[in-house]
Amino acid sequence: MTVVKMAVRGQDEEQITHIAKGTTVLHRLEAQKSNRRQRKGSIFVEYLLLLTIIGLGGLVGISDVRAALHNELIELAFAIDSITPPVTMPDPND
Repeated sequence: MTVVKMAVRGQDEEQITHIAKGTTVLHRLEAQKSNRRQRKGSIFVEYLLLLTIIGLGGLVGISDVRAALHNELIELAFAIDSITPPVTMPDPND
């Protein structure tokens, strides 16, 4: 039996030899489709994990900004309160 080696992108020599031994063109195409599906699935999972990490980072960042803004507004309120002069009641005897 003659082994025909094919140049298939992304497969090493052992996989190419295995595909080429006594298989039809249809079998080779099905094997390539299966490999593509597996790669697409793994890329989808990677993007899903990346978006999850980015989403969680965004939520944590927003909550930190909210807490910092709240503290700054409280400090601003105290600063404004210390600037305004105390209100004195007019003396009724004048």
